[in-house]
Amino acid sequence: MSSFGNFQTLLDQQVGTLPKRSSWPIHTDKSKKQRPIPLSSLRFQGAAWAAAGGSMYATLHGVFKIFRNFRGLRYI
Repeated sequence: MSSFGNFQTLLDQQVGTLPKRSSWPIHTDKSKKQRPIPLSSLRFQGAAWAAAGGSMYATLHGVFKIFRNFRGLRYI
């Protein structure tokens, strides 16, 4: 028996048999219509997107300033 089989047997004894799940959901119903995103959710998410964009800008701007200051260093 492989070491994986031993580990699985030990896990089954400790936790019990776990149900097997597929990693990707399979949708067989092709007739489902996609609903548009409600505008009320965009109002709440807009602040999060703005905060994320601002913090990303601040981070990249700080990195740019650090690398620009490194150009001024000279080796001894």
